[in-house]
Amino acid sequence: MTELTLDIPQIRILTDALIALKPENSALPSGEERLPVEEMDPLIHRLLSQAETQIGGTSFTLRLNPADAEAISEALSVFLEVAAQGGDIFLAAEVDALLGQFDLG
Repeated sequence: MTELTLDIPQIRILTDALIALKPENSALPSGEERLPVEEMDPLIHRLLSQAETQIGGTSFTLRLNPADAEAISEALSVFLEVAAQGGDIFLAAEVDALLGQFDLG
């Protein structure tokens, strides 16, 4: 079990990284809305549900099973490459720091 203590911007980075790996859905048919929370990616839903139970705090503790931790770590690795290639050194540093919290060895 991997346990992370994150703030809201870090949770956003995790979800952005996971969303970035999904096929493009920017071409939604006209009039179609985004998926409601109940239909979003199950991993993102689990992350946000854990954070939601801790609303009001400045940091959130997320507990990830090994498969979820591996999926998030992989997504962050790809997101790090994208940030580095795009020249966003601040995002790259934040993603690198998040990756450092994963002990998958």
